[in-house]
Amino acid sequence: SGASDSSWHGSHVMGTVAAVADNGIAGTGVAPDARIVPVRVLGHCGGYTSDIADATVWAAGGTVPGVPANPNPAEVINMSLGGDGECDEVSQAAIDFARSRGTTVVVAAGNENSDAMTHSPANCSGVITVAATGYSGQRASYSNYGPRIALAAPGGAGTEGVPNGYIWSTVNASKTSPDDGPDGDRFGGMGGTSQATPHVAGVVALMQSVAPTPLTPAQVEGLLKASARPFPARPDRTIGVGILDAANAVERARTFGQPLVSVPLTSGIASSLPPLAAGQGVLYGIDVPAGATRLELLSYSGRGMLAVYAGYEGEPTATVNLGASARPGTNQVVTLAAPASGRYYFRVQAVADVAGVQVRATVY
Repeated sequence: SGASDSSWHGSHVMGTVAAVADNGIAGTGVAPDARIVPVRVLGHCGGYTSDIADATVWAAGGTVPGVPANPNPAEVINMSLGGDGECDEVSQAAIDFARSRGTTVVVAAGNENSDAMTHSPANCSGVITVAATGYSGQRASYSNYGPRIALAAPGGAGTEGVPNGYIWSTVNASKTSPDDGPDGDRFGGMGGTSQATPHVAGVVALMQSVAPTPLTPAQVEGLLKASARPFPARPDRTIGVGILDAANAVERARTFGQPLVSVPLTSGIASSLPPLAAGQGVLYGIDVPAGATRLELLSYSGRGMLAVYAGYEGEPTATVNLGASARPGTNQVVTLAAPASGRYYFRVQAVADVAGVQVRATVY
């Protein structure tokens, strides 16, 4: 490859995660007290998938031959990188290892305006794949999309101008090696799913810092999805359940495992919903074990009109939920695929007076 200046892409990503606060320099990262373990996997001339896989294992505390042990295993790995193709076995094995060590892996969806299913590691199993939104909350035109996306986060949409069209973070004035002097540090604007991903990684760090006990990667993803804020308008493509909401996610992590007052449901056993006047509701709860593949809530029979909202480790609402059903009548169904272990709540709300309704939750 021919010579070129550094883009300071990695520095920009790291600043978004953890640029220090209260130093009088322009900005702060999402988690300014987090510690970064920087792992160089790609050089100017690129690199190999095996390099990324080895780095994933090493960052999570695993052993890589010929490399000193990592004294600070990461609780969350940020991957603002990717390429075309299927998730290969080596990459998937590395991600599986990281998850087995309790490390959450957050991955950029990619910037090709195409289905993330065709891009790796965004299409690997067990990662939290992040799409990008612009300043006004719409899908950034470049952002990849599709069913592999967990949620969206600010990534910048250049069409919204300067400064709103970009994410501003740490770069450097030098062309190659960082200039650590007072004239070297700079703030620069970039846009991409690479910039959206560290917002999520930083929030994961905050979540782990307040959780009563360390959250598993599945629990982290469940809380991020359950706490996401709704899109201001329906996206033109599927980019997850909503937009990252840091405050909501951190609060849910802080109270994780503290059950709400709810009516318990037993998997596969129907329960009678008491008669409700319009506006009244009942909160049901059910515990889901690790390894479940699907959770379904079904309401049926009786008369009236219902709406059902699903939540994870927190009470769902009409605007913040993991799934909802509000068809005419009482027959509603909410299905959640690959639920994380923990407690799920279903809010059954009367839109019009209801009576004689049955409610059944089933864990598969």
